[in-house]
Amino acid sequence: MRRIFSVLMFLVAMAGIVLLGLGTAFLQKEPLLPAMAAPGPADVTAARKVVHRIRAATEAKTPTDKPVSISTAELESAMRLGARVMPGLRASAQVEEDGVVATASIPLPWITGQRWLNMRAVIPPFDGALTVSSVTVGGRNLPPATALTIGRLAANLILGGKTGGQILDSAQSMQIEGSKMVFALRLDREGRGEVIGNVFGALRQGEMPPADQIDGYYRKIRQAMDDGTLPVSGSFLPHLRFTLEAAQANATDKTAADEFTAAIFGLTKACGARDFAVIVGRLADGSLDDFGSWKRNCNRVTLAGRVDSRLHFITAAAIKAAGNRGLAVSMGEFKELFDQRKGGSSFDFTDIAADNSGIRLSDLFMSAPLAAWPALIGRLGSEEDFLASYDGLPKPIPDKEFRSIYGDINSDAYAAMIAEIESRITQTRLHATPPG
Repeated sequence: MRRIFSVLMFLVAMAGIVLLGLGTAFLQKEPLLPAMAAPGPADVTAARKVVHRIRAATEAKTPTDKPVSISTAELESAMRLGARVMPGLRASAQVEEDGVVATASIPLPWITGQRWLNMRAVIPPFDGALTVSSVTVGGRNLPPATALTIGRLAANLILGGKTGGQILDSAQSMQIEGSKMVFALRLDREGRGEVIGNVFGALRQGEMPPADQIDGYYRKIRQAMDDGTLPVSGSFLPHLRFTLEAAQANATDKTAADEFTAAIFGLTKACGARDFAVIVGRLADGSLDDFGSWKRNCNRVTLAGRVDSRLHFITAAAIKAAGNRGLAVSMGEFKELFDQRKGGSSFDFTDIAADNSGIRLSDLFMSAPLAAWPALIGRLGSEEDFLASYDGLPKPIPDKEFRSIYGDINSDAYAAMIAEIESRITQTRLHATPPG
């Protein structure tokens, strides 16, 4: 036993030395790129267009090559949004004579403080398989073929299965037309669903619940509305309690988090935003009339007397359950920024309050032991017990006024308002006392 322990300690020490060596070789003290600007309404609009193009190109039931055009400006917009989801990320993409130059600086914790993983790759036009003509990591040149292999393996490890390779292989060609990149994608609806499911699984550090488990909750909720167990107008609270109690009845100590996720997804399919399906793919496919001839729906069910608050709350809760807090918070912000575009509504902090209240509910139930669930559900006697108070929050603010008051969503003034909303959530009955 002592010898085995010694061998294990030796292996751990060697692994530490290897990691230290790799860090010394490739991590740098300074980023290669400047900090990225905060995303604005135009960035969200551009990114949504790209998402819809990719979705339209991958709707077929069998893989077919379909072109998707992405401009460098649109890609830069997507990167600014990505930096909101992954704080500290710095990235850029430029079209040059020899191809697309992609650069990224990723902050990483290190023994002596923060270090940066700086990467630069040149992707030339290709036909048949993704290629790179040069790759630099930490100021050191890597053989392109080796870099692609490492990238594929790393993506597979992070996303699970062969998802990394599936993403890379879906790009069958790339041509450059002015400032645009035109990709031919070979990915069908099922493959797209697998990729999205694995990405969310990586974010939540575990596999997503199967679709039939989610559909079971969806049917249960719809049936309860049809038979009068759940109301079709008034407060959303009965629907939330009903769903949480159903999840509690089915959960075990080991499956509680997954059962919560499946239940919240089912509730979101029944009572959440239609755009939810665009975000999470096949896990939320289908309309309110799927799986039966349902007679009643959630259209007149409200939260804080508002339909939009119900949509914000439960959709944000589901995104948090599917991914992580950073993604869920950012999605809420992106929705408000999108509303600031010309012809949209305005940036509404009450929507953010509903979003963050839903996120906090998911945070709480997914981290609490199953034994604490009955007491937590028992705290939900009114909407005020889990929803941040809207009293005194700013009224919806048009883009110009928002920028004059708050600057952007990276500003101290904006952070102070978010901190105020979080404080209000903490003061609700659900969150004021930690679960026993």
